[in-house]
Amino acid sequence: MIKSFRYRLKHKIYSLGKQIESMENSLFNKGEGTGKFANDSIGVRCSHSGGEERLETPSAKNLTDIGIRRIFSSEHDIFRKSIRKFFQEEVIPHHSEWEKAGEVSREVWEKAGKQGLLGVNIAEHLGGIGGDLYYAAVVWEEQAYSNCSGPGFSVHSGIVMSYITNYGSEEQIKHFIPQMTAGKCIGAIAMTELGAGSDLQGIKTNAKKDGSDWILNGSKDTAELFFEDVRLPASALLGEENKGFYYIMKELPQERLLIADMAVSASEFMFEETRNYVKQRKAFGKTVAHLQTVQHKLAELKTHICVTRAFVDNCLQLHEAKRLDSATACMAKYWASELQNSVAYDCVQLHGGWGYMWEYPIAKSWWVMFPSLCPCVLIFQLPLMNENMQCLVFCSCVSLLRMMVSSFIHIPAKDMNASFFMAA
Repeated sequence: MIKSFRYRLKHKIYSLGKQIESMENSLFNKGEGTGKFANDSIGVRCSHSGGEERLETPSAKNLTDIGIRRIFSSEHDIFRKSIRKFFQEEVIPHHSEWEKAGEVSREVWEKAGKQGLLGVNIAEHLGGIGGDLYYAAVVWEEQAYSNCSGPGFSVHSGIVMSYITNYGSEEQIKHFIPQMTAGKCIGAIAMTELGAGSDLQGIKTNAKKDGSDWILNGSKDTAELFFEDVRLPASALLGEENKGFYYIMKELPQERLLIADMAVSASEFMFEETRNYVKQRKAFGKTVAHLQTVQHKLAELKTHICVTRAFVDNCLQLHEAKRLDSATACMAKYWASELQNSVAYDCVQLHGGWGYMWEYPIAKSWWVMFPSLCPCVLIFQLPLMNENMQCLVFCSCVSLLRMMVSSFIHIPAKDMNASFFMAA
């Protein structure tokens, strides 16, 4: 059934992609194909799809638009539309329920498997969908655009399945990968320990041989997992003995890239949410978007996001070509996650007090970045007005003081200070 679905999905994407390419070539030959880009902005040819022209993020009307960025093709766009629809219909409406329950339903995992969201870039002969890295990136990005952090699709497909396909035995691959692609078996990974976060060499959880079995002891703090004399069969060993640290280091570039791509995608989502908000919110008799200080902040945010997007897209291309090194992946993760942090803060500020209200998506985006902050901290952080409005008021006060000082020029010095401080 899974093979049949994969075939239909790939055939549908291929057929639709060819139809679109044929239409575009027809228009291009008639001299009509470049009209939109010639009038609106500059198009860039995509290395995937011959004569197709695509906008880069800075030139796009919306940072989350479908059909932009040269690393993608029309086939990826068709896939993105189906993934976006899935998140809109199957994830967003139920996410608040999952938040209350503290877990995501198993049903959505199986639906994700049927829709082709899982194991996207795992080779077909191993039990995956057989797409390239860019198809996987589409899933990562669309989850970030949905503002729903609950389903661990990226960890499941981009991290756990990669370990199994790269280092697992033939039996392990046959047993787990098809089930994981179907969403019937959910993958998770536990690395962090109380005394070993970034220092992976400090991990104390260990497995000792006992005959042909292994005895596992230790704990992990993120999800509070405890292992006490857990007996595991020899078949549970992934790869070769004493190679665990080597495997982790080998897989880290993809894990860091995944985080970087989701971080910049989350930043793009927050920017668009905030831009829409300031266009509607009114203050001082006009929309907030008309205030110059707000326009400056939006321009600054968009610049940072677009520059980061260009770097992360370059990293995606490097990784697809098996050329992404650990140092570059570290830079991408560091820079993009720092960006997500700062964008979340600035976008909350641009929302003012409403930015802390749970009904607004930006509040959830911010909470993902600062989940440990308690409500009392939020109260002290809640400003009387957002920073940009304070700047506007401050500038007005400075202008007022300047006019007042000018009016005091002809006042005797002994009276000026008294008048000034009384006025201030």
